[in-house]
This record gives sequence, structure tokens and C-alpha cells, in this order.
Amino acid sequence: MLLGGIALLAVALSFVVLASAWARACASLAGPDPKRLVFVLCASSLVSFVVSLGFSIGEPSFELLVAIAPLCSAACLALSVGGAPRAEPAGSAFDELPRHLLPVLIALLLIIVCVKGLGDVLYSTGADSALYLKHFITVSELVAIMSVCLFASGMSRFALLGWVVLVGGVVSGLGLLFFFSNSSSAFQFGLGTIAAAKTCLELFVFALVACLDGKRAPRSIVVLLLVPEGVSYMLGCGLLPLAAAASGSSAFEWFAVLSLGAGIAIAVSAFLVMSSLALKGLGDDGRGREGAEEGASAADANDEALFDGIAEEFGLTKRERETAYLFFKGYSTKRIAELHFVSLNTTQSHLRSTYRKMGIHSRQDLIDLVARTSGD
Repeated sequence: MLLGGIALLAVALSFVVLASAWARACASLAGPDPKRLVFVLCASSLVSFVVSLGFSIGEPSFELLVAIAPLCSAACLALSVGGAPRAEPAGSAFDELPRHLLPVLIALLLIIVCVKGLGDVLYSTGADSALYLKHFITVSELVAIMSVCLFASGMSRFALLGWVVLVGGVVSGLGLLFFFSNSSSAFQFGLGTIAAAKTCLELFVFALVACLDGKRAPRSIVVLLLVPEGVSYMLGCGLLPLAAAASGSSAFEWFAVLSLGAGIAIAVSAFLVMSSLALKGLGDDGRGREGAEEGASAADANDEALFDGIAEEFGLTKRERETAYLFFKGYSTKRIAELHFVSLNTTQSHLRSTYRKMGIHSRQDLIDLVARTSGD
């Protein structure tokens, strides 16, 4: 009994560490370097997969695996992010999320975890443990992939799609579970789709907490996501099964009806709340992009006209003028060479010639010269 409690505590702590590492990686890299965030999350997912595969080759120890795999994944995140500066949260529709909706989402998460946990305990046997572990690993991969999509794109574009998955997963999973319970394959597929839908809900709660609470994200994720989910697992896998067993065979009848009703309520309410936020975010993003594009195009037009005058004044060639303009805009010499389809040495030669003609020595000198010319 003591060893089981220690193992359960180790698993819980490992997932706390993993969730905190996710929060730090997303908060640090989502704004300034989304491409690196993609690689970091994929690498973390790959490490978890390799560790799981290694355990499956030998004599599998499921209890040890579910504690070690999250820790290895978290270690990969921590090493990859390193000392990266923390970015300010990017603006999105979720920044204006009414605070009273967060408890609603947490309540939905608690209900669906209870339904899933109670279903597992009532219908599964010890021989199915390998199947559930395999499904756990698969769902972990899904979380990593969806995290990449959500945080690299500002979340709004993928919110509606994610909640369609939630609706489809809960409704179809419960339908297969209770209307085709005589079919073993349909039953297992039903459990799988419910678990995948639960993962979507967990991910969106995680994303909301991480973006809304800023610097307090790791602590908030523990308090608002992991603690409610831990309590719901105690209810769904512990207290409710004991109560069902004590009440006799009649418990199976009301459980089926209750689970189906709860699943439909979760699906409908979650879809209404999150699809409205997603559509609002899409509208806001569209208006924001239009304004930003108009402002950027006007500024680019002014800079282009200004550089035409500078090129004429200092006698720059067309390629020198283009190189100087891109360098002024912040492009590296390597990127400029790629855009011009020339070698790096050629671009550097053009830049040195430009410096010589204009009498400058650095990018800052170029910026100052453009500012003086613009002021004149």
C-alpha cells in the first residue's frame, strides 16, 4: 500500500514538472522564436516516445514508465529553452476571456475525467493495462502536436477546430461505448475517442491559463488544471467505483444514462463557449492584420522613396541599393544573399562597397543616416 502511494505521488509530481516546463517553454519562445518552439516541443515529444519504446522492448514496468517519461520530456524542454528571455504574451481573443468562464471549463474537465475514469474502472480488466498505456503515449503525442499549432499561430485559428474535435470525440465515443457495447473493438475505440477529446479539453485549459496569467502560469497550471484533474481522478477512479460496487448491479444502468447525458452537456456547452471565442478571435485577428498591413505598406513605400533618393545621392548601383535597403530593414547578410540568389561573399562585397560610398561603418550608422535624411 505504501509503495503504491509513493508511486502515485511520483507520477503526480512528474506531470507537475512537465506542465511547468511546457508553460515556461511556450511563454519564453512563442513570441520571439515560434520556429524554435516547434522544434523544442517536437524534440520533447520524441524523447518521450523513445523512452516509452525502450521500456516496451524489455520487461515493461508501466508504473515506472508513466513517472519517468514525463520527466525526460520536461528535461528536454528545460535544456532546449535554457536561458531564453521570456516574451510578453501575444494579444489574442483569449486575453479578453471573461474570468468566470475559467471555472466553467475546469468543471467540464472534472466531469469528463470522472466519466472516463469511472468507465475505465468498471469495464476494463488487468489485461488491458498495456492498451491504456499505449493510448496514453499516443495522446501525449497529440498534445505536443496541438501545442505547436496553438502557440505558433496565436491559438485563435485552431480553437474552433479543437473544439469540434472535442464535440465529435465525446459524442461519438460515448455513443460507441453504450450503443455498441457488445463489440469489443467498438468499445475500445469509444474509450479512445473519449480520451482524445479529454486531452483537447485539457490542452485548451492549459493554453488559457498559460496565456491569461503571464508570469504566474506554472503555478496557475498546477492549481487550476492539475489539482482539479487529480481530484477528479480520485472521484472517477476511486470513490465513484466504490459507490457503484456498493449499490449493486443497478449502478450500471444509471451510469450509462448519466454518462451519456453528461457527455452531451459537455460537448454542447464547450462548443458554444469556445467557438464563440474562436470566431471573435478570427474577426479581431482579421481586423488587426488589415490595419497592420496598411500601416506596414505605407511605411515601406516611404522608405523605398527615401532610399531611391539616398541611392541617387551616393551613386549606388541597383544591387547596392537593394542590399542597403534590406540591411536597413534588419535582414542579415545571409538572408539577403538567399533573397538575391547570390553567395554570401557577393552580398558582403556589395555591403562593403555601400559602406565606402556612404562613409559609414555599421548598421546603426546607416539607420542614423536614413533618419537624418528623413528629417531633412
